[in-house]
Amino acid sequence: MLPQATNCWEDSWEVLYETQLSLMIRLDEEKYRKWQEFQILCKLVVDKVIPRLLSPLESEGREIKLCPLHGDL
Repeated sequence: MLPQATNCWEDSWEVLYETQLSLMIRLDEEKYRKWQEFQILCKLVVDKVIPRLLSPLESEGREIKLCPLHGDL
């Protein structure tokens, strides 16, 4: 079972995804050898892609609503 980066409430889905994905990347780097191209790609995803996808959905009064999903489907 993978550890959770946070178990507290985040006001922003963008922050939550950045935190969770950063933890998964760090765990991968600890277990396997570092791969420079992968590190560059991961940094771009965390720093650019996640904000560009989620930030517009959480601006100008819009919000992303939680929708529970069962994990064993």
